[in-house]
Amino acid sequence: MMGYIVESSLALLLFYGFYHLLLSRENCYHFNRYYLLGAVVLALTLPLLHLHWYILPSKDLSWILDLLAKPADESGLSPAAAASFFSWGLIFKTAYLTGFLVMAFHFFRNLWRLFRKVYFGKTVKAVNCRMVLLPNVTAPFSFLHFCFVDEEKYHAGEIEEALLLHELAHIRQRHTLDILFLEVVRLFFWFNPLLRLYATAIRLNHEYLSDQAVLKNSEDEIFYQQLLFKYIRAQQAIPLASPLNFSLTKKRFQMIQYHNAAIKNRWKQLLVIPMFLGAFLLFGVSLQAQTKPVPPPPPPIPENVLSSVEEDVPPPPPPPPPVVIKERKMPNQEDLKKWGTSSSFKVWLDGKILNSGEIYQLKPEDIGWYHISGLAKNAKDYRKYQYAVNLFSLGFYNKHLKEGAPEPYINVKKKK
Repeated sequence: MMGYIVESSLALLLFYGFYHLLLSRENCYHFNRYYLLGAVVLALTLPLLHLHWYILPSKDLSWILDLLAKPADESGLSPAAAASFFSWGLIFKTAYLTGFLVMAFHFFRNLWRLFRKVYFGKTVKAVNCRMVLLPNVTAPFSFLHFCFVDEEKYHAGEIEEALLLHELAHIRQRHTLDILFLEVVRLFFWFNPLLRLYATAIRLNHEYLSDQAVLKNSEDEIFYQQLLFKYIRAQQAIPLASPLNFSLTKKRFQMIQYHNAAIKNRWKQLLVIPMFLGAFLLFGVSLQAQTKPVPPPPPPIPENVLSSVEEDVPPPPPPPPPVVIKERKMPNQEDLKKWGTSSSFKVWLDGKILNSGEIYQLKPEDIGWYHISGLAKNAKDYRKYQYAVNLFSLGFYNKHLKEGAPEPYINVKKKK
């Protein structure tokens, strides 16, 4: 779990640093919106992939690969320290559950407050939204398809059209869904402060999009800036809504003059592709050194055996090393079925090659002992079969193997 938290936090930090350095000052607001949302999703899912990439390490890099391949839960603690760790684990779980419940309480309380305003306020149907008239609303704000405005100013016609267009842009572009999505993510990852940076960046980008939508219908940037400046001191905290006066900073006023300018530096957007690919390799793929041993070369075949084999018959697999047979070893019916159906196995009975039909006729009690050996990948017949199964009948076992004699090598000839 700790490994996942560290990796997801590093991914969040990497994606946010890319956005802050290269994209936050560009007027590609629609691209930035989907980049920020996608960055959160990728940062939280990439560490869960655990795709394994096996490579052959060099001696100089083997220690790095061993470190990367080590599972995150291998702490190497002594039994006493491990017991203490589990007690700390219970404390961490309790702290996490407490934080989750507190965040869930605030989240649903804010939702309830907004829907309570809709229920008790007067609603007026408008184009693409519903106006909710409330008393003492300092600045207009929106949530879902509702636009909340001051009732007295609405009836007096004192609400500027630009302000309504601003909130209508929030509603039309469904910015509330972005806010709710990130709040749900923060509900489960409340301990991660990086998500707060994403929440602020996403909501500020929403304001850029709405400001841009207003200025498309009006070229008077100075008037719009003065209109926003009137609400700079308005104190109105609506956690889940899109208020007009969110982040009325110097940067937001400066960005207004670039809203309708042509998008430049598109190469910065293209850099997102290699950056995401690099993050996938870094957080979604674990490098593991291939430790499978290479099989030793087969022993040389005796000359007397080579002379007895026909020229057109490939040499048989090398005999296994001498073994001492102490007890009878019989296969089960599943083994016989597997040897008869799979092309990976080639079966001999007392030196005679068996076909599938002959293998099916065998019974486990007919076998006194058996031995399975694997072929090396550089063997001549490796593509035909990968395992050689030597079966010895009960009579052969009693005569040659039961008393502990070494397993004799059986001269194999191709079946006519």
